[in-house]
Amino acid sequence: MKKLFLKIAGTAAMAFALATVAVAVPINGTFTLTGDLQQSGPVGFTFDSATGVSAWSSILVNNVQGDFSPFLATGDTLTIKAPWSFNSGSVPDFWTASGFHFDLISSSVAFQSATSLAVYGTGTVWGNGFDPTPGVWNFSTQSIAANNMFSFSAAVGTGAAASVPDGGLTLLFLGGGLVGLSLIARHHKPNAI
Repeated sequence: MKKLFLKIAGTAAMAFALATVAVAVPINGTFTLTGDLQQSGPVGFTFDSATGVSAWSSILVNNVQGDFSPFLATGDTLTIKAPWSFNSGSVPDFWTASGFHFDLISSSVAFQSATSLAVYGTGTVWGNGFDPTPGVWNFSTQSIAANNMFSFSAAVGTGAAASVPDGGLTLLFLGGGLVGLSLIARHHKPNAI
């Protein structure tokens, strides 16, 4: 019986030592940007006829919180792809900054008038050792007299927690238990007459 116990304990110890556990590390934080843009639309247009952005310039980070803060700081620059249609589909690497990337899933106009524009979008932020994390963002620009200045804010990690795979540990323990049961059954086999 002592040998059987040692076999089972050894098998369990080896299974535990070989098991790996995956740890999901989603991004949790926010940041805001400001900068200049050149809007797409008819000649002499106002915001109510704008359809997108044809160029970005002087894009600066101005407020950073959470997991972004060790990597982004006030005054850092950020690159955004152009041209961009306000009602767009997927745009990989829509923006990049200090090792972070944002893959746009979709964007759509939330509000549009002659003097202001608001666009809402969803996508996935990834980079700097974090897991890809779903996020939302808002883009707005007001008043043609503001010289095409815009503001942009993003938030990630605000929803449900990411699921964490167990790395096969459950299956490993199940297999170890079945091996242990087979060893016990073999040890308690009745003697043949």
